[in-house]
Amino acid sequence: MIVSCLYKGKVFLTMKTLSLPRWLLLLGMALVLVPMVRWGMTPARTAAQNTEKAYLPVSLMPMPTPTATATATRIPIPTGSIIPNDEYYGDLWGMTRMRAPEAWTISTGQEVVIAILDTGIDYTHPEFTGRLVSPSLWYDFSNNDTDPMDGEGHGTHVSGSAAAAANNGVGVAGVAWNARIMPLKVLNDEGSGYLSWSTAAIEHATNNGAKIINMSLGSESYSGPLQSAIDYAVSRGVVVIAASGNCHQVGNGCDAADPVTYPAAMSGVIGVGATTREDAHASYSTMGYYVDVSAPGGDYIGDHDLGSLILSTIPTHVFQEGYAWGAGTSMAAPHVTGVAALLLKERPSLTPGDIAFILGATAADLGAAGRDDAFGHGRVDARAALESVWYMNNPRIAPEPIVQAAPATNCSVAHASDRLMLRQSAAATRARQSVLDNVPTEILHDLSEWQVLKVPTGQACSLMKALNASGGQVVAELDPLVSLSPHEMFSTQK
Repeated sequence: MIVSCLYKGKVFLTMKTLSLPRWLLLLGMALVLVPMVRWGMTPARTAAQNTEKAYLPVSLMPMPTPTATATATRIPIPTGSIIPNDEYYGDLWGMTRMRAPEAWTISTGQEVVIAILDTGIDYTHPEFTGRLVSPSLWYDFSNNDTDPMDGEGHGTHVSGSAAAAANNGVGVAGVAWNARIMPLKVLNDEGSGYLSWSTAAIEHATNNGAKIINMSLGSESYSGPLQSAIDYAVSRGVVVIAASGNCHQVGNGCDAADPVTYPAAMSGVIGVGATTREDAHASYSTMGYYVDVSAPGGDYIGDHDLGSLILSTIPTHVFQEGYAWGAGTSMAAPHVTGVAALLLKERPSLTPGDIAFILGATAADLGAAGRDDAFGHGRVDARAALESVWYMNNPRIAPEPIVQAAPATNCSVAHASDRLMLRQSAAATRARQSVLDNVPTEILHDLSEWQVLKVPTGQACSLMKALNASGGQVVAELDPLVSLSPHEMFSTQK
């Protein structure tokens, strides 16, 4: 029996319980036909140049060959598959599509720390017992406290796909079911927040041991401070992954088709699109130059075709059963995050560029041959990715220097009319003295390179322009809003 109900405007239904693998081509000496992964290294972007991410020349992207020692002491690569005993594992079609069971014979992501920047997490859920970092590292940036309890549900669902416990006989299994989650709440219980919260969370995650950052959220507003935080994370070896968005079509909360979505389109970020159970492009998944790879995100094929969605964890105070179906690029991103964790456990010295290259080069090419805006380089293949590094030295891929894009100065974009971000610099200090001397302000956050200020309502845009003019350079930006992408919904069946 299917029971329908509404929760916060979302539809809920209550629940009962390749031919020759492409990676082999990489083991040869020639890489002429290997697609080049755009892992987010973007040239300076202006309004006229915001069209594509840069590619690395093939000469800078060799896949390393096995060392003589590795060849002489060849250890047979694990074969077969591992099928967890979790009650609903049979419903996790995304794991089968990505060949996760075959990848688990090599790695389950043991102890790799994944920071989930989202609506928080239900840390009392049994699927996260022993799977979280120390509570001293948790944080709720929306309420400025250390309790990231998820009151919306989205963050818990994302966390489950990435790293829910496995082989505990109940529920589901995450892709990296032996990794650890660092829950950082950057969206409130209505699913929205400021980009400055995400900026602060990225710095917190980087400084406290996270190896991967997952952001299943988005904004159409570019943020220089957020880009700076991402640059900081990537420079310290942290892999940053973000959802491409759910606005392939106009309507249902989308004002335009395929808008550029940040942070997925930012430099250093692996942008993730969504695929269906049949390996097709999900009808909602935003297309764009910044989609690097795709992963299972589900799609609503029929009115109640729950089997085409992604099953994962949900807060027990939202649904008593603790599990729900969902669809969106938000669900696709943690699948890629989980595979990245599997790779980092197998080769801890892999850089963010290495991870992006391996994910794209070993992906199952879908749609038009080669990279395209719908699937990126294809749907991730966990087994192929793990096999590609089994006998190899740690790759050393020369990265393109990260160039910070020109900041957004368009006051028509969504932003708070009373929040500014001021650079921590001598020029900014001089501009502040001349422009804000008689303006009442309040310091909301101190970041490493930026300070978040509250200013009189309605004056943020004019003050930003005056500060930048006085400083002779960009010293101030707006603090735009970020939110969950439209269309995402949860369902359960009973």
